[in-house]
Amino acid sequence: MARTTPRRRRAVAPHTLAVLRIAFRYSYSRDAYVLRVVGNRIGPVLVAQGHARAV
Repeated sequence: MARTTPRRRRAVAPHTLAVLRIAFRYSYSRDAYVLRVVGNRIGPVLVAQGHARAV
């Protein structure tokens, strides 16, 4: 099932992303970090602070 509205990007500090890399992977198509395994469908979408863009 495709999502009709894109998920909001949440800006987090770069050092927080470093800690969360265990559970998140970088998605080049989204230019953001998503949850491993289920991130294509559910979960938060994270970007480094100062890198957030409007969607």
